[in-house]
Amino acid sequence: MSQPVVVDSVAALRAQIHDWRRDGLRVAMVPTMGALHDGHISLVR
Repeated sequence: MSQPVVVDSVAALRAQIHDWRRDGLRVAMVPTMGALHDGHISLVR
């Protein structure tokens, strides 16, 4: 699995999603309150 991408603005999220969709990739988003930890990554796995 690739490294998760962390974005901090709506514009950055839109740009990243656009790139992924262009490449035919699927998108998963795990909203947090800023304190990222291994539990968040396990939600994506």
